[in-house]
Amino acid sequence: MPELMEIYIHWQAGDSLRQLSKNLGVDRATLRHYITAATAAGIEQGTPR
Repeated sequence: MPELMEIYIHWQAGDSLRQLSKNLGVDRATLRHYITAATAAGIEQGTPR
């Protein structure tokens, strides 16, 4: 399983859930869980880290 930072880096770069799932080998439901947690913490897609 890829590190969470790798997921967030790709997501911040604008990758869709489908692209993330295909490239990183992680289920979309799992990715959705992590991304929901990130957005709840105030992190938005496309903004600098």
